[in-house]
Amino acid sequence: MGLFSRLGRIFKNSAPISSPKTLDEMLELLGGMSESSAGVSVTPETAIRHSTVYSCVKIISETVAQLPCILYEKAPGDSNIRTRANNHRLYDLLHDAPNDFQTAFEFWQFMTAAKALRGMGCAYKNMVGSKVIELIPIAPDSISENWNHDGSHDFDVIFANGRSEKVAPEYIFCLKGLTLDGRTAISPIKYTAEILGHSIATQAHSARFFKNGARPAGVLKSPGSLNPDVVKALRESWQEAHSGANAGKIAVLHGGLDYQPITMSPEDSQLLELMGFNRTEICGIFGVPPWLVGAIEKTSSWGTGLEEQVRGFVKFTINPDLVRIQQRISKDLLSPVEKRRYYAEFLTEQFLKGDTKSRNEAYKSALGGTQHPGYQTVNEIRKLENLPPLAGGDELYRPKSEGKVNNDEQKTEA
Repeated sequence: MGLFSRLGRIFKNSAPISSPKTLDEMLELLGGMSESSAGVSVTPETAIRHSTVYSCVKIISETVAQLPCILYEKAPGDSNIRTRANNHRLYDLLHDAPNDFQTAFEFWQFMTAAKALRGMGCAYKNMVGSKVIELIPIAPDSISENWNHDGSHDFDVIFANGRSEKVAPEYIFCLKGLTLDGRTAISPIKYTAEILGHSIATQAHSARFFKNGARPAGVLKSPGSLNPDVVKALRESWQEAHSGANAGKIAVLHGGLDYQPITMSPEDSQLLELMGFNRTEICGIFGVPPWLVGAIEKTSSWGTGLEEQVRGFVKFTINPDLVRIQQRISKDLLSPVEKRRYYAEFLTEQFLKGDTKSRNEAYKSALGGTQHPGYQTVNEIRKLENLPPLAGGDELYRPKSEGKVNNDEQKTEA
């Protein structure tokens, strides 16, 4: 059963949301339209056809989607000890499949991409009593949020028959991007329509410019007039002899013909530089380092090595989305009682870890030894490696003798 049919089936006496027929229609569901001064209509559909926009949204959404979302349970009386809550109903929804037609990867990719393009990604919470049993994504243009004068809010969901049904917020799981009033998420596409429109227009111009073998066209000059049939035959024979695989071969002119190339204007010669500038601007909008989308006109300032640049990308671009999702899970999917025992967290170690040798050296120093006291326990280090704690692993090592020091001794020595 299709996504939109399933969503419609949730509501009583309601027709399902109409399913998009083409890729264009699907892309148009991701936002509204703005007109730029470059004369280009900027919508998520037109914006995502720009190579840099597509690359930024793809990189962000796929990076978030590939990180496992784990539901943890805190140990009674000790919040520092945790175990995976495999038996909780939410564990499989967050980690494996939120519904019967999507994987967790597909769901988080959709939610993050919708948020990146429209500013808001929403899913309907299919519930039995107070328990969430399914998360069903909602196309962004099929839902809108309404705020009332008394501070309450609800959502309108538009169905195939054009009727809008109000849905209470407790049935909506919603990821919001930047807001200017603390309530309504703004669309990045709408608020950056000028730079996007300019870049889209530049890309279209470059496509026309490079259409004829990445060089300007020329003209054949004749000393006398030619009838239309001769002009057509001459054009076709010239293109056949000097285009494609024959480009660059020596031309033989006769009958008084003369070839005059049309030279590149100063404006056209700066085209590539302008495109590079636009790519960098778009990367700034989405918070993606330019080197990740192939914009390497300038040296990256995100770090001196690949590892540092990846850490910077995860820290400043991906981690805010992860925190946003984790807090929404706690707020919207866990009951007040469950919040004290359970929490969700994405595993980012695969991106933030250094190489094995560097990590082992750092852990060895953190444990301490004969020359200096330790500042991390075995279990703290095992937690960084996503490993379960060991009995007796919560004690620090002594200096010199390499013995262990318990918490009371540590406080006394301090």
